[in-house]
Amino acid sequence: MSHNVDRSAISQVWITSDKMGPLNENLIHFSFGRPGLLRVLFDTTSQSIQGGISFIKGAYAAPTSKGAINPKDGQLYITGFNLWGSSSNGISALQRLRYTGLPSYRPNKFEVGTEGVVIRFDSPLNAETATDPKNFRVKRWNYLRTEEYGSGHYKLDGTPGQETLPVLASYISADKNRFSFCSLI
Repeated sequence: MSHNVDRSAISQVWITSDKMGPLNENLIHFSFGRPGLLRVLFDTTSQSIQGGISFIKGAYAAPTSKGAINPKDGQLYITGFNLWGSSSNGISALQRLRYTGLPSYRPNKFEVGTEGVVIRFDSPLNAETATDPKNFRVKRWNYLRTEEYGSGHYKLDGTPGQETLPVLASYISADKNRFSFCSLI
């Protein structure tokens, strides 16, 4: 995960409750530095497992450090306190993430193929927006694995930077919950 997304990962928890709606059976990542919660997505359809994340919107009063499902109400309770290195202004907090029953338009699954990416969402998308390739941007980069803390972004040829790829076409499924785009991956 890029440092501009989360520079200080601290914890994770599996949602084992059946009371969290679209987050049921998902892995939730806790960010100290940002602070916030992210839904972790996995693509296990190819030989090498890919990972992705989706932000869970919320007002986090302090860094998110630890969480657990309450067996009484099935909701996720989150604690955290601020030491240093967090962009939070709060000192400490005990918060609850609960399912409200409102639709969620967050990604819940993705698959990377040789011709593009398929992303599945919790709720139906707007077909006009999802089928216009101009609404999307695709970037790719690699990390340099060393003993150093973190890494810059590197193009496939090894030079520093990112590559922006053209989105050639975009499609939406009949149920409008899956969106796919073709790019030069």
